[in-house]
Amino acid sequence: MTIRLNNEETLACHRTLLCNRCQFFATALKPGRFKEGTTGTVEMLQDPPAAIKALVEFLYTAEYNLTLPKADDNALPQSACGPLLHIVEVYVVAVIYDVPQLQRRMLRYFQKLMNMCDLPELSTFPRALRHIYDWVPEDECLILQDKDFLAHCYFWIGFDGDVKEELFELVPEFVDYLTRAAWDFIVDDVSKHNADRWIERMEGPEAGRFDEGWARCPRCSKVVFASFSFKGYGNHSCECGYRMTSFGWVNHLCDYWDEWKTNDRFFKRH
Repeated sequence: MTIRLNNEETLACHRTLLCNRCQFFATALKPGRFKEGTTGTVEMLQDPPAAIKALVEFLYTAEYNLTLPKADDNALPQSACGPLLHIVEVYVVAVIYDVPQLQRRMLRYFQKLMNMCDLPELSTFPRALRHIYDWVPEDECLILQDKDFLAHCYFWIGFDGDVKEELFELVPEFVDYLTRAAWDFIVDDVSKHNADRWIERMEGPEAGRFDEGWARCPRCSKVVFASFSFKGYGNHSCECGYRMTSFGWVNHLCDYWDEWKTNDRFFKRH
C-alpha cells in the first residue's frame, strides 16, 4: 500500500502491518468498501507530512523518539519553537487516527518542553494551540487536561500582556477554557497556582476570592463541601452530577456536624 502526503511525497508501507495496528487503515483498506481498498493508496492530504511519518514510524516500531533542546542551551527558546509545533502536530494526528500510545508519548514530550521554557519565549505556542482546537475536542485533549500545563499558563499568560493579547486574537476558546478550569484549581488545590489571580483579571476584582462551606445538594440530599466565590462565579458539582453556581449553593448551606448527628440517612452515607 501507499500513503500519499500533501507535499506530493509517497510512503510505501506494509498493508497488513498498518491494518493490524491502526483501525483507520483497516477500515480504509477493506476490500469493496472504499476506493482505497482497490487502489491500495491512502491520501492523507490534510495532515502535516512530518506528523504522518511519525505516525507510520510508531506503528512500525512502537517507538517515536525526539531530541529536545538541552536545558543549558543558550538558544533554547528559539530552538524549542519548532519541536513544540511538531509535538502538537503529531499529537493531533495520533488523536485523529486513534493511536492512544502515541498520544501519551507526545504528551510527555510536551510536558518536558513546557518545563524547560517560559511561554512568552515560545513564538509557536499560539499556533500550536490553534492547531489543537482545530482538530481535537476540548474535553478529549490530554494536553488541555494537564494541570501542570494549565498552572504554567496561569502564571505566564496572566503576567504577560502580549501573550494574552495574541491568544485572545488567535485562540479565544483557550482563554475561556482557562477561566473555567481555574475554578477547579481553586476548589481542588490549596496553592491555586495563580488561578485566583487569573479569575480576578478576567472577571473583575474579588471574583477570585472564595469561602468554603457545607451545602446540601437539592437533588440527592447529600451534604457536600464546596468553595463559593464572593461574586457568585463558578459552577460546582455534587457527586450525583448536579451543578449550581456559587450563589445557588450558598442558598443550601448547612451545618455539617448537626447533619451528621441528627440525620440518620446522612450518617449512613458517611
